[in-house]
Amino acid sequence: MDQPSNQDSPAEADVGTPNLSIVIQQPRDEDSPRVFLVHVDAGATTTYATDSEHPYELALAAELPQGDEQVAVITKPLSTEAAERFRQAMKGVSEAVDSGLVVWTPLRPSAAFASNIWEATFNEKLAHRSYGLSTPEALAQSIAATSARDLGLAQDAVDRKKLQVSKRNHERRRTTRDESAQQETEEQARRRGQSH
Repeated sequence: MDQPSNQDSPAEADVGTPNLSIVIQQPRDEDSPRVFLVHVDAGATTTYATDSEHPYELALAAELPQGDEQVAVITKPLSTEAAERFRQAMKGVSEAVDSGLVVWTPLRPSAAFASNIWEATFNEKLAHRSYGLSTPEALAQSIAATSARDLGLAQDAVDRKKLQVSKRNHERRRTTRDESAQQETEEQARRRGQSH
């Protein structure tokens, strides 16, 4: 599985290595953060986002808006297989747009779009829903959690640490188990005495 890098900007990635990023920026003049899907291949950058004038249409740009605060960034190199999965996912999006379907809806905004393309490309799920609504903030939290896990700052299912029970808690558990077994034995004896 490709490892994400924790860079300040996808543009800082090695230009010889194709990569995919999700960048969440907080524009100075807007209340809600914006989600961008950034594809870099052979030094060429394509940025996918919502169109500010037509919020449910796909907008392409050569670079991210400058001057906005970056809330979250996750970047991964694209292996040959991942690059093909990305191309197929974007081909499906292009076909949907060409047939007149909208890419984003109020229930499927850009955070859902970016998360779904990421999952199709890397087979890695990034949560984007909070209380049933897809939001940039929920996606940013998922990116932060994924980055922390990949840096070893949190446990994950593959790298579980064995938790040791303290000697005191071990003794308490054993005593409780022994007391429960004694009570059960006494109860069984009492029942046998009543049945005879």
